[in-house]
Amino acid sequence: MPQYQHLFRLHEKSDFHSIYHADGISSRVDFLSESLVRIAILPDGARLLPTYSVCPDGNMPREGRNRLSTEGFPLFSPVREEEFSFSWGEYRLSFDPVNFSLRLTRNDLPLLTDRAPMGCNLGGEYGPNMRHYLVREPDERIFGLGDKAGQLNKAGRRFRLDSTDAMGYDAETSDPLYQHVPFYICQNKAGFVGVFYDTHASCAFDFGCEISNYSGAFRYAEIGEQALVYYILLGTLPEIVASFSALTGGSAFLPRRALYFAGSTMTYTDAPDADAQLRAFADECGARGFACGGFYLSSGYTSIGQKRYVFYWNNEKIPEPKSLAAYFRERGIELIANIKPVFLTDHPLYEHIAQNGWFLRLPDGSPGLTPFWDGLGSWLDFSNSDAYEFWMNQVTSQLLENGIASTWNDNNEYEVWDQSVLANGFGNPYPAYLGKPTFAMRMTAASLEAQQAYFGANKRQFISSRSGAAGICRMAMIWSGDNRTEWKTLRYNHYMGLTMSLSGLYLFGHDIGGFVGLAPERELFLRWLQHGVFTPRFTIHSWNDDGRATTPWFYEDLVPAVREIFAFRSRILPYLYDAMYRAHTYHEPILRPLIYDDSSADSESDLFLVGDSLMAVCVFDSGVTEMKLCLPKSEHGWYDESGAWFSQGEEISLACPANGAPRTLHKGGSVFAQDDSEDSSIEAKVEESKHLFTVYAQQSGTFQREYFFDDGESTAYLNNDCIAIEFSVTCTSEQVDVKYRNLGNQTITPAVRLIDRLNRVLHISKGDDA
Repeated sequence: MPQYQHLFRLHEKSDFHSIYHADGISSRVDFLSESLVRIAILPDGARLLPTYSVCPDGNMPREGRNRLSTEGFPLFSPVREEEFSFSWGEYRLSFDPVNFSLRLTRNDLPLLTDRAPMGCNLGGEYGPNMRHYLVREPDERIFGLGDKAGQLNKAGRRFRLDSTDAMGYDAETSDPLYQHVPFYICQNKAGFVGVFYDTHASCAFDFGCEISNYSGAFRYAEIGEQALVYYILLGTLPEIVASFSALTGGSAFLPRRALYFAGSTMTYTDAPDADAQLRAFADECGARGFACGGFYLSSGYTSIGQKRYVFYWNNEKIPEPKSLAAYFRERGIELIANIKPVFLTDHPLYEHIAQNGWFLRLPDGSPGLTPFWDGLGSWLDFSNSDAYEFWMNQVTSQLLENGIASTWNDNNEYEVWDQSVLANGFGNPYPAYLGKPTFAMRMTAASLEAQQAYFGANKRQFISSRSGAAGICRMAMIWSGDNRTEWKTLRYNHYMGLTMSLSGLYLFGHDIGGFVGLAPERELFLRWLQHGVFTPRFTIHSWNDDGRATTPWFYEDLVPAVREIFAFRSRILPYLYDAMYRAHTYHEPILRPLIYDDSSADSESDLFLVGDSLMAVCVFDSGVTEMKLCLPKSEHGWYDESGAWFSQGEEISLACPANGAPRTLHKGGSVFAQDDSEDSSIEAKVEESKHLFTVYAQQSGTFQREYFFDDGESTAYLNNDCIAIEFSVTCTSEQVDVKYRNLGNQTITPAVRLIDRLNRVLHISKGDDA
């Protein structure tokens, strides 16, 4: 095979695709839509394992999806200028017949360009693994890759994607972490472009760390397999983010309780009197007036000694699991039980699983082993149909039938380093290390299937997973893992969350107060809560060095301040719930960095958007009580909580005390939904919620906004059995006209108030219902 001189020729074409051949290599180009192009480099004989990420219709079979499938895509026919060049709209895509080097331009400016003389590893010139080299433009910015540490802009850094149990990680520098999302967005002078490598093999991404005397500036991806399948996503930043979410199956519409405060700690379930301590927590929440909707039941409930044995109830700690679950449910709290995919070799079920061949195995058929929780264990093989069913049966019999509402799929990074370990592959075995994140995906899917079968198809399910591949949030809520308690973590978990938002992972949160290390100091605890109220997952979880559990009442004298923060969360729940619905329906992220709306904004700003109109002002540094802000772009300005108005670009100072609710600003030209009930209990939120809609006026013109509400748990909304209300607001010189109409089967007469710097008259009218 020649080196660096691979001459490709057109082999097959249609209006939507082209296939080229050279030297035992096939290159395929598919135009899946006007803004989505897929390119595949396929050496003859290379096995292309299925994808568990690409899922345009939202349904993923257990066996995965063919990586070259076009099912679910509209397909698009560009202008074929020549055999190797295409154009449409602002874009032109061409390939050099020699080495199939790509060049993509937008308005004649380079948007994406393979590095000369050869972008991809076609003949082994770049070593045993696939590599893809691209030209690095001056001052380009890079966003994405999932839960990566450090600042939002990843330019100049190097990362690995190789899911790891990274307890106590440094949120600024540690790498790799938990998620496997080989997707990033590049911003350069031509605009934005997204690149998604559809692979579950371990990867490395270099965004400018490495330089070479023999080429210009470059960035590259190294992928631990021989074939390459990648997608190019085009459009504005919001369009690319939404397109990637849609490509990977979208975002789950979880039950409303997913947004309620959830407690958790290792301390209670590790204690000999776990049952008593757990019940005391539920009682304390009620006695102190802290609305709590869930409790993550840590793995201590499965312990024998210091070890963890999944699906085993330690009845000395928890004598009657069903009674415990009922006790919590009576208080409005659902238990979310921790489960792990590794069975220790002395687990009561180990021999049964091994004899049936349900573990990842060595070539001789014996189970592969891994160190796990003070012992050795074996990974359950979720690519084995019988093992998959076994897991579902255990979830049902040991958890759901004992009153557990949901599963917490933990420790599912599948750190398989031995390349001889094999997966069943649903009858087509393959080395397990080539698809580590797929096991987390299938584990989560199996747990979800068990819940759906048990509770019924008309009830939406809550499920949590620590690890996964791109697309994990079409099933589950995730979090940033076992973080360390320190001020730096608060700041860099913030960046990490916004990075996940730009990576299609919208349903996330952080362990508020920190999981491991010293207990949080007073100010840090309050600031973490103030930030956490804006994230979908609102959970305090801890395994403090001193053995104490972090709770809302951790500092007795701070309880009034914490109660104010919780009350703020309760007030904004309708807005957050609508944002979760919009994430599911329109693929919009719930939390957004400023660059989402303004491509020229500071990517590292402490300010961020929650939904489309609420700006959060959070403090990430000790001792800060006032924030000096240059207000970001908003054509119609900003209103603070008092109704004071500020223009975009205006420099202001905001007092930001640690004691109490966080500061916020609202966009002019918006409608904001909140809960105006006096009672903040969970029961009141479900039964007596009073929605108040605040119109933040603009100077002139018209704007619209829809809001969605339903029963919070069923799929009845699919039949329009919901509240869907549309507001059309027209601002004239004399008054603000608000016209509403009900689009859902459930109708309401909305309570509306006006915040207007011009003090105009509010006029409300009802339009024709749909």
